[in-house]
Amino acid sequence: MKQKDPKNETTPEPQVLQSPVLRKEVMVDLPHDHSPELQREMGIELARLIEKIDGLETELETIKADFKGRIKVEMDAAAIVAKRLNKGFDTEPTPCEEHHDYDRLLVRIIRVDTGDIIKERAMTPSEQQQEIQFRHPAG
Repeated sequence: MKQKDPKNETTPEPQVLQSPVLRKEVMVDLPHDHSPELQREMGIELARLIEKIDGLETELETIKADFKGRIKVEMDAAAIVAKRLNKGFDTEPTPCEEHHDYDRLLVRIIRVDTGDIIKERAMTPSEQQQEIQFRHPAG
């Protein structure tokens, strides 16, 4: 058997089939190196996209902060309603009178509509000082 000499070896020619063959042109995605111009254009596009992403992230943080503030307002309102609900009553301004009883040295707060004594306490030293009523001569 004859040995092949690697120096004389050439790439074999593709065999051409003699029988009828159906040939059809097709497109196949194959790797191609980027041209310097394409790489430059892609770099510019990438920088633009990263800048846009940064802007959107900043906008998202602003929106989040806004919503957190809005949620806090609603949570504060809910806490107030919960406290009112737990107490079982509300307070509101009600017409009352302050009565000074100098005989007993007491101050009473009395509801005008019901006459109920709401609060009673001892007079302070300055409250114990009665005003002197002066009579003006007619004339």
